[in-house]
This record gives sequence, C-alpha cells and structure tokens, in this order.
Amino acid sequence: MSICAEATVPERLPVDQSHRDRIVKVRDTNQFVEAGAGSGKTRALVDRVEALVLDDAIPLEQIAAITFTEKAAAELRDRVRVSRHQRLRPGELERHRLLLRY
Repeated sequence: MSICAEATVPERLPVDQSHRDRIVKVRDTNQFVEAGAGSGKTRALVDRVEALVLDDAIPLEQIAAITFTEKAAAELRDRVRVSRHQRLRPGELERHRLLLRY
C-alpha cells in the first residue's frame, strides 16, 4: 500500500497574459484587440466594459465596442447584459433597466 500525496501544479498563465491585462487595466485610451477564435477576446472586452462602467462611471451608452461580425457583436452584447444582471443586488434591477436594454 502506498500513500501518494496529490501534487499541486502551479497555475499556468497564458503567454499573452500581460496583453490580456492591458485590455482591462489601461482604460484611458482606445484599444484594438486582435486574436484568433477562442482566445478570450470577448471575455476581455466584457471585463473592460464592466471596468469602464463600474470603476470609471462611464455610462454604458457612451461606450463603443466595434466587432467584425454581427454575430460577435450580439455575443458581446449578450455577455455584457448577463454580466451586468449577475452583479445587480435585489432591488437594483429597476434602477439599471436602461443599462440592461443595450
């Protein structure tokens, strides 16, 4: 009988993690995000929009996020909407209903 200690593997960050962080953290300039399918562009853009709205108090209707396809735009819009809805506390939904329309 042998006892094996479960090995912990350090979390591996993507090679481009510094670029991903820049998308969210550097908000005083426009950003152009170009990457392959499934690379996390939409997640990074949703995080950026959240930071602009929540941390910088930029109204959502003043944020422009341009995508190459209508499908990508719909995905980004839907993910922002879901993210905003998940962050609302009970009673805030009515107050933020305009944000959820976009």
